[in-house]
Amino acid sequence: ELATDEGALVAVSPAAWTYADWPEGVQPPQIGDRVMFAQYAGRIWERGGVKYRILKDKDIVAVVQPAAMAVAA
Repeated sequence: ELATDEGALVAVSPAAWTYADWPEGVQPPQIGDRVMFAQYAGRIWERGGVKYRILKDKDIVAVVQPAAMAVAA
């Protein structure tokens, strides 16, 4: 099994996904998307009883379900 976790993208830095080798015509993950990321990537941060994981943009490996599809489901 791959060592991955899944979560909802709740915020994105303006500097995320701005590197020159981003594939042309492919939209980067958006707030609200369900994404997969490396299981031990980033850092857990708790605020107001809610746990968040702070990740580098390159730690996100896939969009599981785009936000538009998540609302319709």
